[in-house]
Amino acid sequence: MTASSQPCILVTGTTGFLGKVVLEHLVRQHEAFGLQRIVVLIRDKRGTDSQTRFRDTVSSSPCFSLLPSSWTDNIEVVSGDITTANLGFDPVTYKRLSEEVTHIIHCAGCVKFDLSLSEAAVVNISSVLNLLDFAQGCPNIQHFVHTSTAYVTPHYYGPIYETLGPLPGPAWDLYQRMLTGDLSKKKVLSDSGLPNSYNLSKSIAEHLLVTRKGHVPLTIVRPSIISASWQHPFPGWIDSLSAFAGFLAAYGNGFLRVIDANPQTILDIVPVDEVASRLISAALSRKSSTSTEGETVKILYATASLPNGLPIQLVFSQMTSFFADCQTASFRKPHIHYLGPYGTRFRINAFLYQSSPLWVATALSAVQGKSVQSRKLKSLRSGLSRLNRDFPYFTHRTFNFRPSIQLPDEFSPEVYLGVVLAGICQNLLPRTKERTLEKGRSKPRSLVQSFLPPRWLQIVGFTGAVLATSRVCLLLIGNHYLRKL
Repeated sequence: MTASSQPCILVTGTTGFLGKVVLEHLVRQHEAFGLQRIVVLIRDKRGTDSQTRFRDTVSSSPCFSLLPSSWTDNIEVVSGDITTANLGFDPVTYKRLSEEVTHIIHCAGCVKFDLSLSEAAVVNISSVLNLLDFAQGCPNIQHFVHTSTAYVTPHYYGPIYETLGPLPGPAWDLYQRMLTGDLSKKKVLSDSGLPNSYNLSKSIAEHLLVTRKGHVPLTIVRPSIISASWQHPFPGWIDSLSAFAGFLAAYGNGFLRVIDANPQTILDIVPVDEVASRLISAALSRKSSTSTEGETVKILYATASLPNGLPIQLVFSQMTSFFADCQTASFRKPHIHYLGPYGTRFRINAFLYQSSPLWVATALSAVQGKSVQSRKLKSLRSGLSRLNRDFPYFTHRTFNFRPSIQLPDEFSPEVYLGVVLAGICQNLLPRTKERTLEKGRSKPRSLVQSFLPPRWLQIVGFTGAVLATSRVCLLLIGNHYLRKL
């Protein structure tokens, strides 16, 4: 068998948002690409095998709803674990796939910002090196495409090009010290200028791929903030609450009341289908199979760039208008009480309008014996705190990425934002089907409303919390002045 006669592409991360869209693109255009087979690597998880996960998480997704019913016929699901040696394959599977695979698109990874250094090293660096080892053992390998992030380069006020970002030390040494715990997270992030272990691990992975790729043709694709589809599989499709979508959904549901951000910052939001297209185009480029030892690696941004970016003030204005018309099932109408830098005003508004009402609702749910609901509300409070803890690095800084491939001329950031908002409302938020209900009909209760205490209890509890806090503040102020006497 030769690579030209039996093209076979291995895809990781298909249980995730981006991976699904990559797989949908490959299946929808498999004849144009000349693909005979697509191998999907999925790990067993919590007692659920890879075949079941593919059926329950991937093939049943609306992402594939427009494909023919037979779309899975040319897909092989294999069980594996990219964080382990030999990708977790048994010897027979490893040998067979190494002989058959011609292209690899690596979409898997963990985008949690609060991982320990050792966890980030395993999921975002070790996994990449294991895949590279596999690619180096594939005699017919034509291209290995790795999904990184545009934010591997520390922010500075100037153009950011498609080159490797700086590191505070040799990549291999940093990687080994991350694994062993012999590295201060606070210090290495400070020295690197990067905001979290995710960005650091992605940057180190890029450096190691470049130095260790050998004869494998390699392209690194760097998306910025990925959001809903622009065109494919259909406008607005999204199934992930990560990053930008998390902010919009939390606002649309009435929970997010304060945002730590600079209204003038321009966000770089890129459609997931544009990222998928860049990954596939890079993998299946006809120039893929001509790589030689030491050839320069291609690095490509998949970003909107400044001309197509979204100023936070525009996002705020458009989402306010949109959710005023889109009836979402929330226990409070969406409203932002404060948008600006972290400080006294942020803390006061966060306490009064965001954390206290949820804290009271959590406590009252626990008192009423609704333990499940109480845990959900507690998790929600934690999630809201993470939004304003993890993202100020991005909401206070404008990145001037300079991609070699721009978005199509017909792309409009304002129109796309409307597509994103509609997609989030349709796919991620519970909502009523009609804005106005017939007279006399009761309004259906949302999932959130179903486990919140009655409104009068919320008001009483909230008032009590405010009065109690005010009393504590007055006592503290009184004690402060008494000590001065």
